[in-house]
Amino acid sequence: MKTKKSSECAEKEQKVRQLNQEVYLDENINDIRAVSHIPTKKNSGVGFNSFKMGPKSVFKNEVIDPLKKQQLYDNWKKKTQNGIPGITKGNSDLILAFVHDMELGINVSKLAKPGKRSPSRLNALGYHLRRIAEIVEEAFDKRCFADLKRDEVHRVFDDMKEGRVLRKDGIPYTAPDDYIRDFICFWNWFMKIEALKREKDILEKGKTKRKEVFNIVEYLDRARKDNQFVYFTLDQLKQVLPHISKDYRVLSLFLFDSIVRSPSEISNLYVNDLGIEENEVYVNIRQEVSKTYGRKFNLVLADEDLKDYIKRKKLGSNDRLFPFYTMPTFNKTIQKAFIKVFGDRMTPGGKPYSELTGYAFRHSGACYLRSLRGVSIDKLMVRGGWSNLRRINYYTKFLGLDGRIEREHLVERPEVNDNMMKVIQMQNDEISKLRKEIIQIIGATVNPDFDLTKLKELPLQEVKVKNV
Repeated sequence: MKTKKSSECAEKEQKVRQLNQEVYLDENINDIRAVSHIPTKKNSGVGFNSFKMGPKSVFKNEVIDPLKKQQLYDNWKKKTQNGIPGITKGNSDLILAFVHDMELGINVSKLAKPGKRSPSRLNALGYHLRRIAEIVEEAFDKRCFADLKRDEVHRVFDDMKEGRVLRKDGIPYTAPDDYIRDFICFWNWFMKIEALKREKDILEKGKTKRKEVFNIVEYLDRARKDNQFVYFTLDQLKQVLPHISKDYRVLSLFLFDSIVRSPSEISNLYVNDLGIEENEVYVNIRQEVSKTYGRKFNLVLADEDLKDYIKRKKLGSNDRLFPFYTMPTFNKTIQKAFIKVFGDRMTPGGKPYSELTGYAFRHSGACYLRSLRGVSIDKLMVRGGWSNLRRINYYTKFLGLDGRIEREHLVERPEVNDNMMKVIQMQNDEISKLRKEIIQIIGATVNPDFDLTKLKELPLQEVKVKNV
C-alpha cells in the first residue's frame, strides 16, 4: 500500500512538472508563459533591464557545440599521442604537458582565472605554441623553449608584428598579440612547475641541480589591437530584412537586439529560455553555454516578432528557438542581402559586407545600444556577457562618444538623496558609539568640555590612561 501511494505521488509530481514546463500560446493575447528563471522586479527608467542569471533552470537542455571544438580537441590529442609533429621532442613534451595541465585546470597562474580551460581555448593554445616552436627552432637552431633568452623572445614576436615572419600561407599575422598572450601563459606555467621541482629536490635531497627559471616575458607587450568588424546600423538592417526569409528576419533582429554570441549562444537557446515578465520578453543565457557567465535580459526590438514566430512555428518549450540556424548558410545569405542593398562596400568597422557574419550583429547591436541615452554601461556589460570593459570602451571610442553631460537630462531624485542621508546618519551614529566604547575600553578620561565626535582629532595630552 505504501508503495502504491508513493507511485501515485510520483505520477502527480511528474504531471505537475510537465505542466510547469509547457509553454502556452494564447491566440488572443499571443503571450508566452512559463519561464526558466525566477521573476524579477522590473526596473524603471530608460533602457533595458539586465540581471545576472538566477537559480539554475530545471530544464535539461542539450548543449550543442556548433563549431565542434570538443571534437577538434579530441582529434588533436589523438594525433599528438606520440608527440607533436614538425617540432623537436623537447618543445613537444613541454607543450603537451602544459596543455594537459590547462585541461585539468592545475598549475595555472594566480593572476589567471581558476578552473579547467575550454576545448576552444585548448585548441588555440596547442596551435599557437606549436607555431611559436616552429619559428623559434628555425631562427635559433632547434632551440628549446627552456633555453630561450629574453632578447630572443622579444625578437621572435617583433618579427611577427613587423611582418618579417609570415603565416604559413604567406600572409602577415593580423593578431600577433594572441600568440604573445599564449606564450606568456605558457611561460608562467613553466616557471611555476620548475619552481615546484626545485622545491621538491631541496626537501628530499637537501639541494638541487635545477637552474632557476627567470621571467623572460615580463616586458612583452600583449596589448590587443581593436578588432575590425562589419558595422551596420538599425536602419540599414531594416532595409535588408525584406530581402531575406521570415525566419531569417526574426533571427537577424534577435541577434541585433540580444547581442548574444554567434554561433555558440544562439545555437543553444531553447523556448524554455524565454519568459514574460510584465509584458516584456526575457532571455536567459544559461551558464553552461556562455563563454563568461549566465545572464538574463529583456528584448527591446525583437519581442513582438519573436512571439509571432514561436506561434507560427508552433514551437514547444523543449524545442530549440532557432533549429534552422547554421552559421555558414546564415552568413552567406545575409552577405548576399546586404550586398544586394548596399553593394560590397567597406563599412566603418573596417570590413566590407562580403565578410559579414553572425558576430557582426553582436558588434553592431552593441554599438546601437551604447549610443542610446539612458543605457548604462553596466547593463550593456551584463547583456553582452563581457567580463571587462575593454570591448565596451572600444565601442565608445568607435562611436566618438565623450564625457559631456546634457543639463536638460539632469533629473534630481529626492528619494535617493533622502535614503543616502539616512545611511550616512546611521553610519555616523555607529562611529560615535564606537568611539565612546573605545574610550571606555582603554580606561581613558576626557575633559568634560571635549566633543566626542572629534575623537579622531583628540590631542595626546587630552587622554589620561588609568594605571592598572
